Amino acid sequence: MALRVRAALATLLVAALVTGCSVRLETPSPSEPEPDSLEVARRAAVTDALEVAGLARELVVETGTEEPPGPALARTVDAAAAHLEALGGVYESGLVDADGEADVQVAPTSTRSPDEPGPSPTVVAEPGDPAVDEVSVLVERLSQSYSRSRGSLVTVPDAGLARLVASIGAAQLAQARSIAAAAGVPITPVDLPATPVVPAELPGVSAGTLIPLVQLEDAAGYAFEVVAARVESEAERVAASARADVHRDRAQAWAVVAGVAGTSSDPREAVYALAPDVLTGAGATAYLGTLEVDLADAYGTLLGDVAEDDRIAAADLLTDSYLSARTWGAAPLFFPGMPEQRD
Repeated sequence: MALRVRAALATLLVAALVTGCSVRLETPSPSEPEPDSLEVARRAAVTDALEVAGLARELVVETGTEEPPGPALARTVDAAAAHLEALGGVYESGLVDADGEADVQVAPTSTRSPDEPGPSPTVVAEPGDPAVDEVSVLVERLSQSYSRSRGSLVTVPDAGLARLVASIGAAQLAQARSIAAAAGVPITPVDLPATPVVPAELPGVSAGTLIPLVQLEDAAGYAFEVVAARVESEAERVAASARADVHRDRAQAWAVVAGVAGTSSDPREAVYALAPDVLTGAGATAYLGTLEVDLADAYGTLLGDVAEDDRIAAADLLTDSYLSARTWGAAPLFFPGMPEQRD
């Protein structure tokens, strides 16, 4: 009898162990959590930066950094590394990939300061040159990344990430133009307006936020007018004069939006203080570049305050100011419109 009881207990124990093992074996493996809208937007920007970095790094290895477009390519790789870091890098769930591949890593090509300008003289591309074809692919990818960034601004759920995405897009478009000019390859037009305009209204944004833009734009218009009257180059005179009109028009538009046009609260002045070297003509164009960088920073800040539907308008003004800054000799920036990233 005792033997039969022990045998029955042993049978039950084995059955319980087998059942337990069966449950554990049938439990599904841990899976990656579903990303929310914020993570989707972040990963899209990370993907763009990774692809840009990969293309640029391959070209740097092939062409070197001594001759154009080498310096511009190297800066693009460095910028992509900074962009990836600011975005939080490649997502890692901690799970082992099915294919066992390691995550892509991107490192800067040098310790060059993001504010250090590099030579980018224009060269004539030779048709059929494989390197030129690869440069064209990179330029196109940078332009596509800019367009994707711009289009995503209305759906990015976080204002801080929207500012970062817009800043990175502006930097990438400037990189595309610099590389294209240095390599002598064409650049595909993007959806940035030729001359972005101030929106007719910005619901939810206070007049106190907009009034500084009135004075910044008006002061820039004044400076461009002064420089236009002093530079010797006819081309620079025409360009500075045209840009002065743009800034004066924007100052007026912001004054209207802020509700201060023609009132005692209008901050515009008849004249503005200028650096002595601007009045003598020396360093005048560099000063204009500095003013445009300041405006890009102001529009980057504004982008964080406006509603989602108004972000593209603010981003266009940011990008336009930064591209103008580069035209007037300002150093390339990894994060135009985000001065806190340059501290």
